[in-house]
Amino acid sequence: MNIAQESGTTYTQRLIQATTRRSVASNYGHETIIEDGNVGNVYDREMNSIPINEGDVNGPFRVSSNLPLPSDGYVLTKTHCGGYCFSDCPPSWYRLSPLKFLQECRLGTRYEFEEFGKMPKQTWVQYDYHNVKRAIHLIRNPFDNIVSRFFHEFKTHLNENDSDWVQKYPNSPMGFRSWCENTDRKWKYHEKNIWGKDTFDAAEGVLCHGELIRYVRWHNNAFALLKAMDIPTMVVHYEDFEYDFEGTLNSLHTFLNVEAEADPIPFLNSFHELSYFDNNDLNKMSTFMKHIASEESLKHMEGYFVEKELNTVEHNGLVFYNVKAEVKDAHYSNSGKELVRTYHGQTYYNIKPKENNLMFYNIRRRNSVVNLDTDPEISRRTLSLINEDWQNNEASIGEKYFNLQSRLSEVWESSETKGYFLQYFWKPKKTKI
Repeated sequence: MNIAQESGTTYTQRLIQATTRRSVASNYGHETIIEDGNVGNVYDREMNSIPINEGDVNGPFRVSSNLPLPSDGYVLTKTHCGGYCFSDCPPSWYRLSPLKFLQECRLGTRYEFEEFGKMPKQTWVQYDYHNVKRAIHLIRNPFDNIVSRFFHEFKTHLNENDSDWVQKYPNSPMGFRSWCENTDRKWKYHEKNIWGKDTFDAAEGVLCHGELIRYVRWHNNAFALLKAMDIPTMVVHYEDFEYDFEGTLNSLHTFLNVEAEADPIPFLNSFHELSYFDNNDLNKMSTFMKHIASEESLKHMEGYFVEKELNTVEHNGLVFYNVKAEVKDAHYSNSGKELVRTYHGQTYYNIKPKENNLMFYNIRRRNSVVNLDTDPEISRRTLSLINEDWQNNEASIGEKYFNLQSRLSEVWESSETKGYFLQYFWKPKKTKI
């Protein structure tokens, strides 16, 4: 089982099928993945849903009609489970108990063409959850997850020629913020009845808090369900593909007991939070998610959160957010306050930075417009050079800042961003704990 909420399930499916040359599966019988890795559906080929086991009409269903299934390994099967509905649904639709969540996890659809040339018949089906022998739980940065859901909803309305919705919520940071604010306002008093006064009060002033509740409750249920099922589970963060592609892919192959036979398809990621949220948004959203997250969810999410005491460095009109510093062999202060946070194999230090050991995560100019697109490759290349130079250069702090300013000025002058902003998330070296 491959469970996720807009967190890279389709890419993971494509990746495993492309590298193993074995068909993966889905709860949703209209989905297909062609041998070259491109996504399709049964309408394109006018083909019925194909169960992974002949005669199991309740699914799951193969996504490739040509590739064989794994001979000894596990069949990676997509499910979104439940409670992930979009902005047009009331809070009661995503208030699911773990048991109801389980029913949604095994829910699927079968498609059958009764007359070719016409739309297929759709039948809702459920398979026996005892058939699930292990699970991969995908998690994505909550801020990027929310923006991706907005993109998905925008695309849906665009394809439906819903010009009123598209004009009201354009595909931009401004349109995104309007979408969040109007959705939160629409369901505000429903939320008070559903979640209670404590959560209602905590959500006050939190951008897109309805989306955050969906996100956190979904993962709360997923962790509770998988613990109750007591099956082997692998947690994969979507960003793992960015930071350690080969290691993540190898781990997936090992967990599924399959072997690589072909080259992987490339991973293309995007980061939205710098242009779609300001630092105040991130602080409030992080605090709210901590308030509603289960202990297990919090353990896997806290690396994404932005602290109120976020270290910020400003120099010559540049503002550096999320500045972290590494202090070797220092885990606790004299007062007992924790200095070190470990997230998914990485160690992050949330204390006063040392000048020769800073790490730059996000960079923007103060009082500048930040809702412009930037070339991700330029950002990636530039920040990579900046971090390498900062860590290895023995120059004084003043010389380091001068070199930094020069590098950024060169890129801004030559790039399409014209001096507005750059973003990049530079992963620290792995630290053994």
